[in-house]
Formats: sequence, structure tokens, C-alpha cells
Amino acid sequence: SGYMPIDISKEFLLNAATRLAGDYPWLNVFPTCADYSKPVELPDVDDEYAVMAFFPGSSLGNFDPESAVGFLRNVAKTVGVGSYLLIGIDRKKQRGVLEKAYNDNAGVTEAFNLNLIDRVNRDLDGTLQRTGFRHIAVYNETLGRIE
Repeated sequence: SGYMPIDISKEFLLNAATRLAGDYPWLNVFPTCADYSKPVELPDVDDEYAVMAFFPGSSLGNFDPESAVGFLRNVAKTVGVGSYLLIGIDRKKQRGVLEKAYNDNAGVTEAFNLNLIDRVNRDLDGTLQRTGFRHIAVYNETLGRIE
């Protein structure tokens, strides 16, 4: 069996792939650093593998409808004819449930989002002040997504 995780964060990807390969020595892991929102050329692997793409789906709602269709077309082109796609799509929830989850009391989502400021400062020599930003997640009823 083989698994080809795709992620834009190379360091995260390689660490996760190394741990996965260590936990499952029988699994061939082929980490691929790429932006999955754009066409991806998969590295050559043994043709014995059936190809199945998996996309958790929650971030599909971050695309506008035209971009979502484009993304799905790219996935189809990437995996090829005769392959499979397993996609998870969450059901609609009430505004209060979503906003409470994304504005969690433990501050997990806030820390994740504010980490982007740290990354800009560290990786792109930015000068953003973290204190100038606040995390507030709001559900957009029209687009059906958290913003």
C-alpha cells in the first residue's frame, strides 16, 4: 500500500510523513509538497497502486463556487481516469454552533490564526505587531462559511 500526503508546508509534511512511516512500516509514504488548490503533478510511483484522492472537504467552503469546481477539476486531472475521490463535506450547522466552535474558549483557533502573523514576520521578514490583531470568527450565512 502507498500513501501520498500533499501539503504546502514542507516542514510539517516531512515530519508527519516520517512519523506515519515509522508507525506503519508496511506503508510506502510519498510526501509531496504542493499547493493543492493549483494543478499538482504527482511524482512517479509504481503503477501497482490504485489512486484514491482524499480531501477532508471543510476548506472547500473557502472557495467561491467557480473556484470549487476548478479545484475539483484539478483533482480529477491530477488523479486521472479510473481513480477515485473520497471527499468529506460537513452539513450546515447553526450560526451559534459554528461561531462558538471557531471562537473557542481555549483559544485554539485564535492561536492557529495569529500564528500566521508570526510566520509572516519570521519567514518573510515582516514587521507586523501581533497586538494589532484580534481573532473574531463570524459565520457568513450567504456563503455558508466562517470568515
